[in-house]
Amino acid sequence: MKKFNYILFSLALITMLTVSCSKWVDYNPKEDYVITEKEYLKSESDYRTMLISVYTPLQWLNQAVVVGEIASDNAVSGGENASDVLSLQQIDDYIHTPINSTLQELWTSAYEGVNRANYMTQYKTTNLAGTTVSFAGKDAMYGEVYFLRAYYYFTLVKFFGDVPLFVDKRLGLSDSKALSRAAKAKRKNYKICGSSFIRKSIAVSK
Repeated sequence: MKKFNYILFSLALITMLTVSCSKWVDYNPKEDYVITEKEYLKSESDYRTMLISVYTPLQWLNQAVVVGEIASDNAVSGGENASDVLSLQQIDDYIHTPINSTLQELWTSAYEGVNRANYMTQYKTTNLAGTTVSFAGKDAMYGEVYFLRAYYYFTLVKFFGDVPLFVDKRLGLSDSKALSRAAKAKRKNYKICGSSFIRKSIAVSK
């Protein structure tokens, strides 16, 4: 009897594992109404909506002017006391370290803008499904993308000097440790090339 129960239990366990494995392998995100990355960039509307996301990090750089004014001695950090917005107080007193929340926010926001612009340029010709989506004004729209990316890099250079430069694709976690700081001359050439495309795009849109 014990042997029979053992065999029965083993068969039940094998059946459960087989069903579970099959369900895992055959799972389709759409079964749970999950939108995947491949659902994007299938129409002109998708591209233009994605363009808005490239503009979004501009609002996160609102402290750039404030930091510039404080660092140049055109303004003081102010505040209720010496510990109010400590990151700005440190910049005002020229005692800030690499660990500064305001500067870290500027760094993160600017590179988020770069990453979003790179995502669009990565799929300019074809989308993730390998389909080409053509529409009137696409080149002019990408002129905006390239301008925004150049502006984000300009902001990074203005605050941090030599910074990592990547323009081919969106940066992944595995790429973050493989990047090195690019020389200013290289970034200058990149911005000149980008400006040339932007001028052509504007001319086409008129």
